[in-house]
Amino acid sequence: MIHTVKTGETLHQIVRDYRISIQAIINANPTVNPNVIYIDTALYTNANAIIILNVFLIIFYLLNLIMISSRIGELSNDKLLLLSIRSKDGTR
Repeated sequence: MIHTVKTGETLHQIVRDYRISIQAIINANPTVNPNVIYIDTALYTNANAIIILNVFLIIFYLLNLIMISSRIGELSNDKLLLLSIRSKDGTR
């Protein structure tokens, strides 16, 4: 859930209203300075949102690693094929 900071609100009021800890707000909003919040700042009030984002980023990273490693395997197979063709001809 996202909360938009309104005029006069404090972080303590927000955490009280949502019944969460200040640490949960800090964890869910790592780019926000908890000592100074501004009007119209969007705050995640659910730490699960940041967990979901991190899981997505990990999956994206792993998929990229798989694609890179499979491409390296293709390149290695191409090189081996070229070497075997050259060795049959007797040329290098």
